[in-house]
Amino acid sequence: MASLRASGTAEEYDERTQLLTELANLDEEKMVKKQEDNKCTDDKETQGKAIRQAAMENLKVKKQKGDLDVVGHNEDNHDHCNKTENCDNIPPTKKRRTDSSADYVSYLKDRLAFEKERFELEKKEREAQIEKDKHMMEMVMSLVKKKN
Repeated sequence: MASLRASGTAEEYDERTQLLTELANLDEEKMVKKQEDNKCTDDKETQGKAIRQAAMENLKVKKQKGDLDVVGHNEDNHDHCNKTENCDNIPPTKKRRTDSSADYVSYLKDRLAFEKERFELEKKEREAQIEKDKHMMEMVMSLVKKKN
């Protein structure tokens, strides 16, 4: 057998001792690997905490300066600015979206006004037709009475 005792003597290990030694070595390697993994994980967590802390400090600084680009910290800032302010820091894609939305809302309002006006005209036409039919029936009834 090729395995020799660590003490340097030329005694051969028996098979059981060899397996136990291999298991112990594997267990030690596993513990070392686990410690390295834990250290790596701890390092990542520490770095993550540091990054989050720096980001929060940056947000606090921006909020203290009164910047409008801090989203979610001011109730009026949910659309990058107040409704009454003219904002130039809105991204172009959002401007296009809000412009087209405003155009669409305007279109819908115009369409609603048109539909109301059309409904009123049709209502007047129906009332006029009913009056005409009522007048016609009165004339027919008066003619029938005259004949009888």
